[in-house]
Parts: sequence; C-alpha cells; structure tokens
Amino acid sequence: MPDWRLGKKDCGANVNADWTCRPCGRFNLAQDRFCTQCKKENPNWVDVAAAPVDGRSGRLGGHFDRPDPDEPKKDWNSDDEDIDEFGRKKRKGVMSAADKQKAALERLKNKAAARRGGGRSRSRSR
Repeated sequence: MPDWRLGKKDCGANVNADWTCRPCGRFNLAQDRFCTQCKKENPNWVDVAAAPVDGRSGRLGGHFDRPDPDEPKKDWNSDDEDIDEFGRKKRKGVMSAADKQKAALERLKNKAAARRGGGRSRSRSR
C-alpha cells in the first residue's frame, strides 16, 4: 500500500520527472513514457540499465555493498602502539585479574592495620 503522506506514488526504478508534451501541450506523469494524448515519446526519457551482477542490491544497483565473507580480514595488530584507533591514549602495564585481586587484598590489609594501630577514626562522632 503506497504511503499517502508522500503525495506521489512510488515509480520504482523510474528516474524521470513529470513532463509536458511539446507537440500537443498535454501534461504527463513521470511513469508515462509516451504522451497519453498524441502518443509521442518523452524526449527526456532515460532508459535505466539493469543493475550489474556484482553483488550490489537496491534500487538502480546502489551502493548497498555487503563484504565478501570469503575475503580475508585485514590483520592489524596495534598492541605496540601508544594510541588506539579512536585517538585515546592506551594504558600500559595492564594487570591481570589475579594481580588486581592481590592488590585489593593488600590495600584492605593495610587499611585494617592502620585502624588497629591507633590511627584516627574515620567517624567524627566519637
């Protein structure tokens, strides 16, 4: 069902505009190749060639390209670079999960030892 809000029906692959016949002066729609009154051909008519069979799809063989699944992806190893593909500075010396856990445990132990050592309490109400 055509969308009434467009004000014009879909002409498919027709790239021609509405036109007026020069010999008889009749106004014709874009879909009409020949004048509806005198049957003369539209002088500005453009024959649209069939879409090439190179993997493109869409109206008039547009650029709705899909990558070839058999084509190998570009290998890019950016591990030794300082900046990532978005322009952000990379972190150096990324810790493993086990190292992060050990560091967190060490911080907790130091925190508990500081409390026992008579350090200042965090609470000001006491």
